[in-house]
Amino acid sequence: MDRRSPSEQGFTLIEVIAAVMIISLVAVTFLPLITSSIQRIKEAGRRMQELYALRSEMEKGNQRAVLRGGARTDRWADCEG
Repeated sequence: MDRRSPSEQGFTLIEVIAAVMIISLVAVTFLPLITSSIQRIKEAGRRMQELYALRSEMEKGNQRAVLRGGARTDRWADCEG
């Protein structure tokens, strides 16, 4: 075993370069997965906002119908044509 004095402890340049290369390869490997996941999350958020807006409009329509003396529609089938 190589005995080093306390002032010589640490990593060699080759070890540091190898560690940086390994970390870079792992990052590059998972980058497409991470970016596609972020895109899917953003798309899901947009769809949820649209769903909430649509639901809000449906509830406003139901409130207007009830105020006019009509029946309230609680089921999706009732909302179709």
